[in-house]
Amino acid sequence: MSTVHKLVNDGVLKPYELAEDDPRLLERYIHGTIGFLDWYENILPGLTSDFSAIAPSEQVEDLFDRFVCGDQLVFGRDIKTLVAVGAPVWAMKAVDVRIFGFFYRRSCFIAVGGAAKRSLRKASLYRPHIADVQAAITSLDLDPPKFIGGSLLSNVL
Repeated sequence: MSTVHKLVNDGVLKPYELAEDDPRLLERYIHGTIGFLDWYENILPGLTSDFSAIAPSEQVEDLFDRFVCGDQLVFGRDIKTLVAVGAPVWAMKAVDVRIFGFFYRRSCFIAVGGAAKRSLRKASLYRPHIADVQAAITSLDLDPPKFIGGSLLSNVL
């Protein structure tokens, strides 16, 4: 079994970092899987906004910056549980984008995938993303427990 730190050193996960010139300190952590990083680097930059003048990539950067800096997130608007039973799956929500993942430890979000909001108009379209997160929880060689249970924001932050 491995810690997040070891999986980062092994190249299995990559931490989200603030811009070099950002003086704020990290209070929470986001780590991306290889699959998430592929989406983040190759798909996200090409998305266009349906609901905002701000590009989806900038929306995600703002959401991630607020998260890692410890800003208050609003349940339902910024983040919510999609599956509360078993291995909880969480969605971080920007205006045009959804980021899917789980909490390995309190204040430590593992991002597994992402999608444009427009591609998720029906609840059934979330199922593949939920399955991807649950598969990642199973396949990542993390020290147990592999996730934090519960569906309340106070459980994970």
